[in-house]
This record gives sequence, C-alpha cells and structure tokens, in this order.
Amino acid sequence: MLGEVLGEVLGDVLGEVLGELLGEVLGDVLGEVLGEVLGDVLGEVLGDVLGDVLGEVLGEVLGEVLGEVLGEVLGEVLGDVLGEVLGDVLGDELGDVLGDVLGDVLGEVLGDVLGDVLGDALGDVLGLVLGDVLGEVLGLTLGEVLGEVLGLVLGY
Repeated sequence: MLGEVLGEVLGDVLGEVLGELLGEVLGDVLGEVLGEVLGDVLGEVLGDVLGDVLGEVLGEVLGEVLGEVLGEVLGEVLGDVLGEVLGDVLGDELGDVLGDVLGDVLGEVLGDVLGDVLGDALGDVLGLVLGDVLGEVLGLTLGEVLGEVLGLVLGY
C-alpha cells in the first residue's frame, strides 16, 4: 500500500517535471528550427517583393533624372555640332536655329531612351541588392520572433 502511494506520488512528480523539461527543450528546439525556416522563407519572399518594388521605383526615378541630364547634355552637343555643320551649308543663323531644334529633339529622344534603359538596369540591380538585404534582415527578425512564439507554444 505504501509502495503504491509512493510510486504514484513519485510517478506524478517525475512525470510532471520531465514533461515540463522535455516540453521546454522540445519547444525551444522546434520553435527555433521552425522559426528559422519560416523566417528565412518569409524574409526571402518579403525581401524579394520589397526589393522589386523599391528597385523599380528607384530605377524609374534615377532613369528619369539620368535621362533628362543625358538628354540635355547630348542635345546641347548635338545641337552645336549640327548647327555648325548646317551653318556651313545654310548659313550661320539658319544653321544655329536648326541645330538647336534638332539638338533638343534628339537630346530628348536619346535622354528618354537612355533614361529608360539605365532606369531599368538600375532598378533590376537595386531590386536584387535591396531584396537580398531586406530578405536577410526580415528573415532573421521573423525567424527570431517566430522561434520565440513557437518555442513558447510548443514548450507549454
């Protein structure tokens, strides 16, 4: 009778202690592993999405700015060159006017084309870089948070 009671009491106590200990250990381990895996996956997905969006926006802005600057510079250069060439053929005044007009038009067209090309290229590069960086940061952060939450849930 006494052995039965002691066995039951010790069994309950040991079962509770071991259950709690194993629950905490398994909860922490599973929480950390699952948190890290889920955090990496979510971080990578969110990083890619945010990187693409930011890359596209920054690429568009930079492309527009670079396109305007390059267009203006190229337009001026082409205008001067064409104005001088046409000036020799048609006379200085008419050559200058036509050179300026053609330079402005060509500069704007070239600026738009170069701005689009450079904007797309910069957007792609920035998107990849920002996506990787954001993915890494978000993955680590989400992994830690998910690990803690899962560890608490699974541990108890």
